[in-house]
Amino acid sequence: MVHNPLVIAGSGRSGTTWVLDALAEANNLRPVFEPLNPDGVNEAKDFCNRYVRENEYEPELKHFMEKVFDGKVSYIWPNTRSLPFKLRPNILHMTSWDYNYNLLSRYKKFCIQYTNYLRKKSFRPITKFIRANLMLDWLSANFNPRIIFLVRHPGAVTASKIAASKRKYGAVWDFYGSDIQNTLSQYKNDRQLHKDYLYKYYEIFSKELSPVSGHALIWCIENILPIYNLQRKKNYVFFYEDIIKNPEREFERMVTMLDLERTPDKSSVVRPSQQASFEMRNESIAELQLTRWVKSFNQQQLEEIDMMLKFFNVTIYNAYEPMPVSRTQNLI
Repeated sequence: MVHNPLVIAGSGRSGTTWVLDALAEANNLRPVFEPLNPDGVNEAKDFCNRYVRENEYEPELKHFMEKVFDGKVSYIWPNTRSLPFKLRPNILHMTSWDYNYNLLSRYKKFCIQYTNYLRKKSFRPITKFIRANLMLDWLSANFNPRIIFLVRHPGAVTASKIAASKRKYGAVWDFYGSDIQNTLSQYKNDRQLHKDYLYKYYEIFSKELSPVSGHALIWCIENILPIYNLQRKKNYVFFYEDIIKNPEREFERMVTMLDLERTPDKSSVVRPSQQASFEMRNESIAELQLTRWVKSFNQQQLEEIDMMLKFFNVTIYNAYEPMPVSRTQNLI
C-alpha cells in the first residue's frame, strides 16, 4: 500500500455514506462500500461485526482487508452498491407489472452506478464500514489507517432503523427477528468481548427487550467501546449533529485528519446520500431538524432508550437532548 488506508466507520444510519461520498467526490477517491456486508460479499461472513483485539493474530482477516484497502475486492456490492440477488429475475413473478417495473428500475440504477464507479477504479480507495466498529484497534495496529469515526444520537439511529424497516417490510423491524437476533447473539456469545467488556453489562441479555430498547442496546455495544478507545488514543470522533450544525468546519477537520487536499463544496455536502431517509431526500440536510427523531417515540420509549444509555454509562448522550451532552465518553 502506497498510502495509509482511508476509513469511514460508524454504525448504520449515522451519516457514513453521506461523508464517504462527499469526501470521495471532492478528492477523486474511489468509494468502497461496506465490504463487510455478508449479503454482498461472501468472504465477509466470517468477519462482519466481529470483536477483534488489537494484538490478535488473524491471518485470514488480514488477507481480506489487504484486498479491501488495495481496492481489489471484485464483488458487485462494494463497487456498485447493488446486491446481486436483487438483480436476478424471478420467473414466477415476471407476470406482474409492478415486479417488472421494479426490476427494470434496479437494472437502470445498477447501470448508472456501475458506469460511475467503473470510472473511479484507478482512484485511491476510501472504505466505508458499518460492521467494523469492534475491530478498529486491530485495523489500526495492522494497517495504520486514517480513520474517521462517526457517531449519531442513539435515538435518531433507532428511529431511522425502525422507519427503514417499515418502508422495506411494512412492519416494525422485529427485534427478535433473524437479522437483529443474529447480530445480538453474535455479541452475546463472543467470549472475548464478554471477557474484555460486556461482562459488566451481561445481565441485560436476560431481559425481554422491545425493538426500541433492543436497537439502543446494539448502539451501545457498537459505539461506546470504540469511541472510548479512539478518544483515549487522541483520535477524533465526529458527531453527526455537529456536522449538521457546522458542515464546513467539520469537513475541514475530516480533510485534515485524512490528509486530503480538498474540502467538499456546499452542493455535495447538502446532497442526501443513497442511504438517506425519505425525509432527508425531501429536505436539504443543512435544514434538517435534529429533533425530528424525538417525535417517533412516546414517553415510555424515550425512557427505554435513556435506561439503556444509563445502564451502559453513556456520557455523550441522553434520550431527551438531541445534541450531545458531552464530547467525551467515559468507560466505567
